[in-house]
Amino acid sequence: MSERVEKWLSPLYWNDINLCGKTFSDPVQITDIFVYEPDSESRPYFESVREIPDLFSRTVIGTSFGPSWTTKWFKFSVEVPRHFESKIICLFWDSSSEALFYDSSGIPLQAFTGGGGEDRRDMLIISRCGQPGSLIHGWIEMACNEMFGNGSGGLIQPPDVSRSFQLRVAEIRAMNGTIFSLFWDVKVLHDIMQNLPQEHPTSTCAMVKATQIINTVDLQNNNSIEKSRRLASEIFQLGDGTFGVNASTTGSHFKTNHEVVALGHCHIDTAWLWPYAETRRKVMRSWCTQMTLFEKYPTWKFVASQTVQYEWLKEDSPATFQRLRTYVSGGRFVPVGGSYVEFDANIPSGESMIRQFLYGGQFFQQEFQIKSKTFWLPDTFGYSAQLPQILTGFGITYFLSQKLSWNLFNK
Repeated sequence: MSERVEKWLSPLYWNDINLCGKTFSDPVQITDIFVYEPDSESRPYFESVREIPDLFSRTVIGTSFGPSWTTKWFKFSVEVPRHFESKIICLFWDSSSEALFYDSSGIPLQAFTGGGGEDRRDMLIISRCGQPGSLIHGWIEMACNEMFGNGSGGLIQPPDVSRSFQLRVAEIRAMNGTIFSLFWDVKVLHDIMQNLPQEHPTSTCAMVKATQIINTVDLQNNNSIEKSRRLASEIFQLGDGTFGVNASTTGSHFKTNHEVVALGHCHIDTAWLWPYAETRRKVMRSWCTQMTLFEKYPTWKFVASQTVQYEWLKEDSPATFQRLRTYVSGGRFVPVGGSYVEFDANIPSGESMIRQFLYGGQFFQQEFQIKSKTFWLPDTFGYSAQLPQILTGFGITYFLSQKLSWNLFNK
């Protein structure tokens, strides 16, 4: 049964009849694309780039850009077909690298991560940018690097300074939002089946419900799709934020005994496999994406540490920083950590660590009128015995980490 569900979700098999193949319309290629290639390793901001239209030249899908660490700016326009009416308009972009989309007014909306693998992110809903029958205009800042730098032949390797990155995809498609939602309903059911023991009641329930959905749905009939979503709602009690199974699902009452709270977070190393200048843009790419998600998902919350990264965002894009402040005040974007950076806790002195919390806490207090109660240090290899005393002195009562198990003795 698990294999049947897997095929119904697959982007490779049964695309003529499965959910993945029916979620999006055929693509409309973007052909009106122009590129500006700044000199050397300069990283000009949108405000300056849009003032120099004469420096842009036409380009096409399939062109490669480089070398490593350089920046390319694209601008494009595309007419939205009228048959996209009542559908969700989506942009697909893959420059084999990291990139950031700006709408025509200069608001950064979402990052892309090109190439393959689990990190790939190539789709953005752009219905806000135009309607069927109109022209959509957009700008994309391309960073000539992958998510984990430009290592040659492996993740943690010296960078290859002469890499190039190909523009592979630039297109728009219409999304059937109901099928898209059903895809994720079934995807979660499949993941439950894969990650719980086969004999577990919840796994059995997920299998039964996925079977019911597949047997019920006709992807050519919207009423059938809506009925299948209602079947999914019998197992996902979305209204009160809990997950459970009612009696009609398996013939016996079952409900989980756990409450799961999920907060978004992306760990951004201030210094690792890329220049500091690229860290600053990673902050922009990552946090703008979250602010766009806030608009779509009203209950979504996100946490981020490291005061220096907030400072950089304020310097690089004051308007974006002001957007972030509104979400901080609303409790949806949550500054955590209290320290200036996520520091090494082995070598620095106690005085150094005290200054981390002094300067980090001052910025949070000044800009957001908040004081972090949580020390956020998930990625250092060891912890100083001075930390409990220092944290207590700054009124920090919680500590988050995940590296305590990364050793030879208790993992």
